[in-house]
Amino acid sequence: MDETTKIRTIMAYNIRKLRESKGLTQQELANRCGITPLAVCKIEGGKVWPKDSSVESIAAALGVESQDLFVNKRIEDTLNEKIQILQKTLSELQCLTSALNKPV
Repeated sequence: MDETTKIRTIMAYNIRKLRESKGLTQQELANRCGITPLAVCKIEGGKVWPKDSSVESIAAALGVESQDLFVNKRIEDTLNEKIQILQKTLSELQCLTSALNKPV
């Protein structure tokens, strides 16, 4: 995979994740950006590279800076998921430890 394709894939992933996190449909995002739902679908699918003006309007509609769309969020998402698992495990261990230390 060449560098341009990697960047487009990262951007596509971030747009979809941000849109979903905001509870927006592709139609709603398209309406906010002044582009077609088909364009949103193709952008999120990594099939097309959006115009600079579309990148700006998509970022604004999602409440982020345009450069945020190009950060590799997959790595951050994976790390955040692992942190949440570790925090849950720690909490469970603390409960067990507390239960074991109580007099019967």
